[in-house]
Amino acid sequence: MAITKTSVTLFLLIALAISMFNCNVVAASVPPNCYARCVPGRYELRECVHDCIVKRQGYTYGRCVPNPNGKCCCNHE
Repeated sequence: MAITKTSVTLFLLIALAISMFNCNVVAASVPPNCYARCVPGRYELRECVHDCIVKRQGYTYGRCVPNPNGKCCCNHE
């Protein structure tokens, strides 16, 4: 009986430990880094994406926010 009681206790402790470390962690979103003004015909989406990926390393995408006349904002997609 002592072996069964020990086994059940051990099983419950392991289950408790797993449930404590198996929770969903929500990562905080990083605000986009906006730096240049988008100008239709001169500095558009293509240039913005290029600058975010090449010049500002670490970002995966860029876009003109909130519209084509907005700022070029780099972010991680």
